[in-house]
Amino acid sequence: RRVLFRSSEFSIILMAIGLNLGQVSEELFSLVVAITVVTIIISSAFLNNLNPIYKRIGPYLRFLEWRKLARATHDKPLKDHIVIFGFGRMGEMMVDHYKGRQKVVVEWDPKKIARAKAKGCHVVFGDAGDPDVWEEVALGKANLVVSTIVENMDDDIHLGRWIRKHHPQTVSVAVSGHKEEVRPLKRAGYDFVLWQDEADWLHLKKYLDKTNIRKRVLKRR
Repeated sequence: RRVLFRSSEFSIILMAIGLNLGQVSEELFSLVVAITVVTIIISSAFLNNLNPIYKRIGPYLRFLEWRKLARATHDKPLKDHIVIFGFGRMGEMMVDHYKGRQKVVVEWDPKKIARAKAKGCHVVFGDAGDPDVWEEVALGKANLVVSTIVENMDDDIHLGRWIRKHHPQTVSVAVSGHKEEVRPLKRAGYDFVLWQDEADWLHLKKYLDKTNIRKRVLKRR
């Protein structure tokens, strides 16, 4: 979901050189400068609000998405499983912590997808902010949901609020790259938010070991 469509500052430099050489008219130079300024303003506003815009137009763009890279081929129906968004270092740590459990990894990087498959995980191609992916991984039937995306707090908040509203008994964990993001993520409904990687991971393991996720699911039923 990255969009690059603006005229760059380099265009002004080229046009200025052309103007000095007498190969570009002042009218054309002024027009290029105006277009560059306008597109910079528009593209900046667009990129700052990309997630809300995508959520509105996303349903009309499904035919453009490529999802055959890694479809989940489940040996059995997904239920009481663990969903991990992102398979970086923290995602691998979560997978290793829950050996023997049914795990689904949501990822789009081919190299990370290969690593997740090598560890016996079911893999779905997608990202944490896509409700269609939530349906595909049976998010509502999961015992534990972990988002390790880090780069996109808007998607993490959207995901956390949905879990809290529809499946409050599901244990949810988010990973943040900045301390100031911890409070908004907790307000969104996450049970645990990490932001110091290794240090917080030790606390998270204690929390997960103490929290019987199966027991919480039984309360929901």
